[in-house]
Amino acid sequence: MPTLPDCKIDHQGLPGIAKLTYPITEDESDDDFDDIDPTKVIFDSDCENVYIRKVVRSGQTTAGKKKKNSRIFNSYQYCHLCDKKVSNFSQHLLGGKEKTTHMESEVHEIMQKTGKERKRLINLLRYKFNHIHNVKVVDKKKGEILLDRRPTNFFQLCNYGPCPQCYAWVSTALMWKHQKKCNASPSEILPTSTLLTQSAVLSHRIKSVASKALKEEVFNYMQRDEVGNVARNDELILRLGNQWMEKNISNKLKRGRYTSQIMRLTAKLLLHLRKLKPLDKKQEGMRDYLKPTHFDALVEGTLLTAMPDIDDEEELKSPSNAIKLGFDLKRLINIKIGVCIEQKLDEERKEAEDLLALFRIFWGTRVTKLARVLLQERRFNKPKHLPDPDDLKKLNVYLKKRLESLDIEKADDITCESYIEAVEVISAKLCVYNRRRSGEMEAIK
Repeated sequence: MPTLPDCKIDHQGLPGIAKLTYPITEDESDDDFDDIDPTKVIFDSDCENVYIRKVVRSGQTTAGKKKKNSRIFNSYQYCHLCDKKVSNFSQHLLGGKEKTTHMESEVHEIMQKTGKERKRLINLLRYKFNHIHNVKVVDKKKGEILLDRRPTNFFQLCNYGPCPQCYAWVSTALMWKHQKKCNASPSEILPTSTLLTQSAVLSHRIKSVASKALKEEVFNYMQRDEVGNVARNDELILRLGNQWMEKNISNKLKRGRYTSQIMRLTAKLLLHLRKLKPLDKKQEGMRDYLKPTHFDALVEGTLLTAMPDIDDEEELKSPSNAIKLGFDLKRLINIKIGVCIEQKLDEERKEAEDLLALFRIFWGTRVTKLARVLLQERRFNKPKHLPDPDDLKKLNVYLKKRLESLDIEKADDITCESYIEAVEVISAKLCVYNRRRSGEMEAIK
């Protein structure tokens, strides 16, 4: 289908995502929100103004006659060309009063097709139009979400998102399954993590502040649990992730893993802060807690993140995490100061500078000193297990025999199995001979 160049949805360079055919206008609104019947809809558990229509079943028609199918077709689709919801999308598209308006768009090309191809193109257009409507609802946090398949009892918007290929809004847990029968007929099957990251960008859940490298090297592989979702959605944590990617720009092999660890650790701190000191907002961000009045909560949250023992608050299980969080909290405060300078928020900037002064005065004694003393004590008490020399000798003799037995002199005799065996034995020999730190083998090019 032809596409218009002036699309207002920014896909930020993600691979495998085509641009939408129609721009999103700013004056669209959900006018029927005040007229909805609460008994006929299911509201989002996180946002009280977002809802879907209930799946209704009845064995009788309105006239009282028995039906062959108990399903009542009460779902609606959005027509972006007419800016209204319709119950039968294909009938509305190919006929009716708006036929002239439709024929001036890409619907004219759909009319030239027949059979399954016409049905497929109509479905793709329906998904795109519904996606435009859903993005508008997500941005406004108010209105009806149009899903490809609706749940029966419970609805949570965060569990649904658009397919990056066809834009149908489906369950994120089943998106891997959806792409096998996707109407867009994708040329390649994308990994689930890549699908969900692209879907989050399309639905405006990943803020534009996240860099392209952060999305591709961190979000595509970061675990999608509560901690991962917080790390993806908090603006300051995203900016911290961008900074870490730039800081390790030369280490292409491991910078994504380093950044993911830092972002997840900071997200865990934010979750502890929300429990320790809930604010008035429903979803507090890290920026809201970086104030002098929350300094004690930041100290306590950091110690909790380092997993203190239940009986002894001074016995940290992971004291290194407390030290790392001290450095990263200072980075977050400096990032906040930079944002406030850009946005000319003088009062908020002054608060961040005061918090940074508190860090310089008190953080070393209340957190860092405690963590370093514990690390030093454990380093002295930690037993060092050295390998038995006889075991090393046996391993080297075994590897030497395996290397001598490899028959790779002639290229014609090399099979897939013999090649894999040679790689394993040579890698093991190199690792035993010259291993100094983890990750050296995978860094060999």
